Amino acid sequence: MPLRTAALGLSTILAASCLAAPPAHAAAGTQTAWANEGYPYPSASDCVETPGVTTGCIYDQWHAYQGQCVSWVAHRLNTVSGLRYDNHSYLGQRFGSANNWGTAASRAGIPVNMTPARGAVAWYNYHAAFVEYVNPDGSVVVSEMNYDNHNGFRYVTIKPGYRWPKGFIHFKDLPNQRLQYRIDPVGALFADTVPARGALRRGPRVGIGWEKMGLVTQLDDITGDRLPDLLARRNSDGLLFLYPSAGGGRLGPKRQVGSGWLSVRALTDAGSMRGSGRQVVAVYTSGEVRQFSVSRSGLSGMRQLAPTSRWTTVTGIDDVTQDGRTDLLVNISDKKLLRYPSTATGALGRPTVVSSDYRIGQLVSHERGRFTVVTGTGALATRTVTASRITNHTVIATGLAGHRPA
Repeated sequence: MPLRTAALGLSTILAASCLAAPPAHAAAGTQTAWANEGYPYPSASDCVETPGVTTGCIYDQWHAYQGQCVSWVAHRLNTVSGLRYDNHSYLGQRFGSANNWGTAASRAGIPVNMTPARGAVAWYNYHAAFVEYVNPDGSVVVSEMNYDNHNGFRYVTIKPGYRWPKGFIHFKDLPNQRLQYRIDPVGALFADTVPARGALRRGPRVGIGWEKMGLVTQLDDITGDRLPDLLARRNSDGLLFLYPSAGGGRLGPKRQVGSGWLSVRALTDAGSMRGSGRQVVAVYTSGEVRQFSVSRSGLSGMRQLAPTSRWTTVTGIDDVTQDGRTDLLVNISDKKLLRYPSTATGALGRPTVVSSDYRIGQLVSHERGRFTVVTGTGALATRTVTASRITNHTVIATGLAGHRPA
C-alpha cells in the first residue's frame, strides 16, 4: 500500500505528477534534510508511488517509505516530539498512507481540528507536513518532504487560502517558544525566549546577585507546571538550591537540596536516562561522574557512572538514538565532543565521537537533538546532533560576551 500518492495539498490524485526524476534531483532533498535536521536516509530512492504501485520504495525504521512525506513526519514525531511513533501501529491504529491519517488519528483519540500548533501534523488528503512554528499573524511554518513527488524537502509558510491543510492532527503539541535563563556579567538573571525558529528574544530581568552562584542549571520542569526550574550552587559554601518556577520567567523561593557541591565542576539536566523519572549528572573535580534522581523534593538515588573521566562540560541531549532514554553530550580535555547513549539500566554505553576538534565553554540543551553554545565572540548558536555527528550551526543571538546561559 503506498504511503502517499500526491502532494501540494490537492484533494484529488494527479497521476501525471508522479513521474520519476533524475537520481541527482531525488537525492538533493533528503541530503539536505540529513545534513540540517538529522534525517537518517540521505540517499532515499526517488521511488514511484502511484496508487497500487510502489516500485523501488524502501521501508524506513518507522514502516514508512524513505524519502516520502510520512517518513519525514515520523522522523519529526520521534525526534522533536519525543513520541514512539510507528506507522504500522500507534495507539492501536495502522496509519499507513497519508490519506488515512485523519481517520486513524480520530480512532486513536488524537484530536483533529483546524487549529494549528507547533508539533501538530498538517494533514492533506494525500500529503502530511510537520508544524514547526505558528507565527503571530496566524500563518504556519511547516517542514515537508516529497512535496514535489521527487523527495523534495523544504520549510514553507502556509496560511488560510494558501496550502492550508484539511486539518491539523495533534499528536503532541509543543510550546511555540522556549524559556531560556541568562546571567549577565554583573550577576543579573534574565528570562529570554527562543522561538522554534528565529532569533533569541531578550527578556526581562527576573533576579540579581547571581554572580554568587555557580553550576546554574536549567531543568525541564520537575514541579509539574510545565515551566523550567533552576538548580544552582552557592559558591561561598557549596550549598545546592532548587529554584521552582513561578510563571512569567519568575522564580519562587529557593529550597536547599544538597551540600558539599564545591567539588563539582559540571552539572546538567540529564532528562530521563533510566527511561522514567528525571535525572541530573554531576562531574566532580576528581573526574568522578555521578547521577542523581531529581524531583520537587530534591536529589536522591545517587549512583556512580564513571570513577574517573576527562570530562570538562556535559549536557543532556535528549533521545538522539530514539530508544526512550536521554543521551549525553560531553566535551573532554583533548577537544573531542562525544555522545554517550544511555542503556536500559541507566548506565552509559560506548561513546561516539561527533567532533574531533570542538572546545566549548558551556553546553546547554534546549530540545531533542539540539544544543546551544556561547561562542568566544559572544554569539549564542544552536547545533543539531545526530547519532554520529553535529550539523546545522545557527546563530540566534549576538552580543553575549561574558554572559552565562543557564
